[in-house]
Amino acid sequence: MKKHAWRIGLCLGLLLTLSGCAELLGTAQPLPTETPTVTPQPSATIQWFPDTPTPTPVPPLELLPTPAMRPGVGELLLEDDFSSASDWPTQKTDSGTVGLGANQLSIVISQPGVTLSSLRKTPDFGDFYLEVTVNPSMCKTDDRFGVLLRAQSEGDYYRLISDCAGNLRLERVLGGSATVVQNWTATILVRPPLSFKLGVWVYKKEMRVFVEDSFQFSASDPMLTGGRVGFYARAANQESLSVSFADLKVYALESGNIPPTPTITPTVTRTPRK
Repeated sequence: MKKHAWRIGLCLGLLLTLSGCAELLGTAQPLPTETPTVTPQPSATIQWFPDTPTPTPVPPLELLPTPAMRPGVGELLLEDDFSSASDWPTQKTDSGTVGLGANQLSIVISQPGVTLSSLRKTPDFGDFYLEVTVNPSMCKTDDRFGVLLRAQSEGDYYRLISDCAGNLRLERVLGGSATVVQNWTATILVRPPLSFKLGVWVYKKEMRVFVEDSFQFSASDPMLTGGRVGFYARAANQESLSVSFADLKVYALESGNIPPTPTITPTVTRTPRK
């Protein structure tokens, strides 16, 4: 009996001892989870105004003269400053005027559909090179003006015309009826109301057109071989058309210095045998 009581007391003592140790140790707490630290990477620097390569400047367009297209230009045959009223017919009507003044010949038209022109009384020219300064001071798109070449009468001549959009055209007029020799050809050098220098090289049946010494086109027609020179204008709009011509010069052509026009030999294409 005493032995049994001793065992019970021993067990109770052990339990009390263990309980006290647990209180000293306390409840085990879970270790905190370590969160990995992310090291930020340096971000790229934004260039709001990035450097751009310096562009290479484009050289301005230089319109070079074309002397090779005007061979044989020689002696000055006519230089007209439009100071002599006896050389040019003038007129004044309700629809327009052709007059001389300030060293120029002026054509002013106040009604649409009206055509006015003036032919120099003398001399006649066969082969020649002509230059004149043209000033279309009042001009709308469909208005026309230009130079008459190898004119044999009021209704027979070549007519080199420009519209106010910067296009050129060559016509042959016979008996008052016009036929196209060279249809409308665009040029950046005709820009009304700016003045420009117009040149025409006329040799045998060929005519070459120049604006500001720059070649524009060549056309051929054998019908008219010689005649006078003159000027022309036609209004197409309700607003007035005003154009003037100044500094007229006509040069002879020396045929010995003009190379023959090369003859183009057609190439025969052989058809393969079957």
